[in-house]
Amino acid sequence: TPTKQPTQRPSQVPSSSEPSSSPQKTPTGRPTISTFCDDDPVPFNACFAIDMAGSVCNGESVALCERCDPFCQQQGFGSTNCCETFVEVKSHATFGINVLSDLPVESSYSIVQYASQAQIVQRLTSESQALGRLGWLAYTGGLSDYKNAIGLCQESLPRNGRKNLIIIIGGGLGDHRKVSESEAVAAASLAKASGAVIVPILISPGPTVHSGAMSFFQKMATEVVIDAREDLSAFDRARFRDLLEDQVKCTR
Repeated sequence: TPTKQPTQRPSQVPSSSEPSSSPQKTPTGRPTISTFCDDDPVPFNACFAIDMAGSVCNGESVALCERCDPFCQQQGFGSTNCCETFVEVKSHATFGINVLSDLPVESSYSIVQYASQAQIVQRLTSESQALGRLGWLAYTGGLSDYKNAIGLCQESLPRNGRKNLIIIIGGGLGDHRKVSESEAVAAASLAKASGAVIVPILISPGPTVHSGAMSFFQKMATEVVIDAREDLSAFDRARFRDLLEDQVKCTR
């Protein structure tokens, strides 16, 4: 039977009788999430959690690298930065703050450092002050207290009507016990339930280090994990920028 409302502009070429592609035999993984993105970002606060644990500088060993012991200190690096990977951790945070502060909207930033203990080293402030504080961070070594890093980031972000982001930069749990992962995931769930958007950035001192780190970070993430385990090309940095900007522009 004819439709009540015929197409105003019929196609010039009849459609093929064959489907355009084969149907998926297996699910793609995560279910589709309804996402709305606006070209105009909303005002936001962002906390950057900086990993200072042994897993950053120990070269895939089990060393805790406390106070940048000689085993972990790379040639050409002082005890403040200790190794190339820690410099990269701070570089990713710097890049992230610069990307977010370029958005045409009000924003503020806090910084938490974490290893065996976590602490707020910069409460909510401007981009320039946050970048200045970031430059002064000195590597400590130790374990990875993701649970309290997330909790302190959440504490540093007021509920003032702005979107709150928690950007966790780290290399996984190293030789931690499973309880550390479950506690961190539980802390992340609490933060997300209160409205925070969690964006983990996975770094690594080696190509094979911490095989379970990506799975762990995916459990903490609101939606996306930025994989920075290898040197970032110009393309990677553009994608890094897009992913961060989407966290401000999009609601799910």
